[in-house]
Amino acid sequence: MFLKARHHRLLLALVLALAVMSLHCALPPLEEEEEEDPGHGLSFEGDIEATPAGFFVGDVVDLVVRGPVELQSGWTMTSMWIYSVTAAGDSLENIGRALDNGDLEFYADEVGGDGTYSGIVPNLNFTEAQTLYLRMLGIAQNGEGVTRKVWSSTRAVPIAEPAEQDDLDRIVFDMGTLETDFETLVDGGADPADARNQLAAWLAGRPGVESAQVGPDGNTVWAVYTRGLVAGAYLTAYDDGPVLGGSARSARSAGGEVVDRGLASYPTPFRAARSQDEVQTNRALVLSPFHTWLEGLSGDPSPAIAARLDEAECPTFEVELLLDAEADVAAFTRLDGYGALCIVTHGTRTLDGRSCLVTGELVDFSTLEEWYWHLYGDDADLAILSVDGALHLCATDAFIAGHNDNFPNSLVTLGACQSMTLGGLSGTLRAAGAGYICGFDGAVGVEYGTNAIRQLWESLVMHGFAAGSAHDAVSPQSDPGHEFATFLETGNRLLYFSESLTNGDFEQGSLAGWAAAGDARAIVELGETQPRGESMAIISTGLLGGGIDFGRIEQQLCLSPATDRLELDYEFYSEEYLEFCGGNYQDHFEVVLIDALGAEEILFGGAIDDFCDIVIPSEAIFDVGPFGEPGDEYYDPVGVYRTGWTALSLPLGHHAGETVTLIIRIAAGGELPNYHSALLLDEIRVIENP
Repeated sequence: MFLKARHHRLLLALVLALAVMSLHCALPPLEEEEEEDPGHGLSFEGDIEATPAGFFVGDVVDLVVRGPVELQSGWTMTSMWIYSVTAAGDSLENIGRALDNGDLEFYADEVGGDGTYSGIVPNLNFTEAQTLYLRMLGIAQNGEGVTRKVWSSTRAVPIAEPAEQDDLDRIVFDMGTLETDFETLVDGGADPADARNQLAAWLAGRPGVESAQVGPDGNTVWAVYTRGLVAGAYLTAYDDGPVLGGSARSARSAGGEVVDRGLASYPTPFRAARSQDEVQTNRALVLSPFHTWLEGLSGDPSPAIAARLDEAECPTFEVELLLDAEADVAAFTRLDGYGALCIVTHGTRTLDGRSCLVTGELVDFSTLEEWYWHLYGDDADLAILSVDGALHLCATDAFIAGHNDNFPNSLVTLGACQSMTLGGLSGTLRAAGAGYICGFDGAVGVEYGTNAIRQLWESLVMHGFAAGSAHDAVSPQSDPGHEFATFLETGNRLLYFSESLTNGDFEQGSLAGWAAAGDARAIVELGETQPRGESMAIISTGLLGGGIDFGRIEQQLCLSPATDRLELDYEFYSEEYLEFCGGNYQDHFEVVLIDALGAEEILFGGAIDDFCDIVIPSEAIFDVGPFGEPGDEYYDPVGVYRTGWTALSLPLGHHAGETVTLIIRIAAGGELPNYHSALLLDEIRVIENP
């Protein structure tokens, strides 16, 4: 029976594949005679996405388009289309179809029934630079036959001429000349401000430069080049020491005194037991793009801060330290994966007033190609900055916001000049979910800035201070060597690092707080299953494909002496029901505890056979079935089944007072690559005795 079903499935899959290929070649026209219902019914939950975000003239590209959709109860999605539109959003052409069916190969859809509709627009090829504008059109119908049509927002996909070596050569020459000539002018007695203005005027007349002027920080000369490239050079000449927004040659004398007042007199504040006061993950990232330079001056606090975090026991931290070139642009695209975030680098502001943090990534031609869509164009959010003769990429607050939209109530320190100026970067981080940010509002000296950051983290980690008390413990609160550099803060002063389980309800919309492997992520729905709140976790045996056949999340916990039990809600989905009940193929999941000695204890486990008597059919679609309609020759009703939400309570009192690691994992039981299982998780919590 299995072989027959498999033959039917394979044959029907081939038929469907051919149908999809035909669809890509000749799309049906949209029926326009139905009236749009003014009711809700259907809506797009955010902007649509396009991958790649842009491409070059002459490239042949299969463009993947995705849109998150909310469909109200009683409504059925009848179709989802991808349209080419004008810049104003007016329809031009129907160019593709999108489905929420879990078909990676033909629709690039990762999980069927998760509310995200995906489609592929194949073989795009343009001979001239232009912008392709896209929208998705969803059509839904309710039980009374009322139709609802809803357009998504517009997604712009630029098609451009590729980068050229001349672009880089011109910047290398111009920035090198600025630094050399500035040093000559200042050493010859010129006022630094006059020298910068003189050099900005020279740069404005250079070939390929559209405009040039001194930036808002007063230290950087910027140029906007043809096609939108932005490049600048630090031109600093402070007589009272180097700054975290200056160059090594600015260290002409050491001015001001930095006082470390000590920490013993500051008690740990009272903490209300409220989730908004807890950082939602103890994952820590320490970035120091100029570590070697700082070590040659007063020292870099970053390794010591990382060591303090790594040595802490309760709470414990998972620490990542990136120094010099390791602190590249890619690191700045994943800041929102961390609850403890310390950045020590040069900072400045661009011509349009954006905060800009200098990364450790040096610029060569391959850099222009890799980050092309962020460096070129009217909305470029990466800049090129010359520091001591080396070109670095500089990440603006717009770039950081574009890649980090869901901070887990993070505690962030910004050891850089201008990092709190006008609230640009700090406002960006707060809007994206960071709970507390502190940094400097002007040009801050290296010695004071690094010492202030070190003092704050020692208060947080060694003494368990809340954010505001740790900030207050820094002395002095302003840089005695630089008049306008004050150590500022914004956000929740009661924020602290939790010793217990974090993000067990996944309401951050992410797995913040959990180390993940295989197929593991947060989703907002699966088929008819909704989370207990806004989102839930899913781990699977490989719904994302790519040879992955497992999923796992884990978190280290400091269990209090009053610990009683672990509670969680789960729902077990599988394509192996009912076909392999009693068979050899047994996908399974486990809840596991690892104690301080490394011993593993399985608190709970379940496999396909354990649930065969209770599962019910699901609307979710994975790789296999159901196929066809009743009465069709190849109809196969067997698809995905689910257990329904199940509450689980597991004893933990025998580990009270210990530091343990909680692991929840799912794995395939046998070689059935097209039959997948998934475990939904929500409301994971440690319960203590009253």
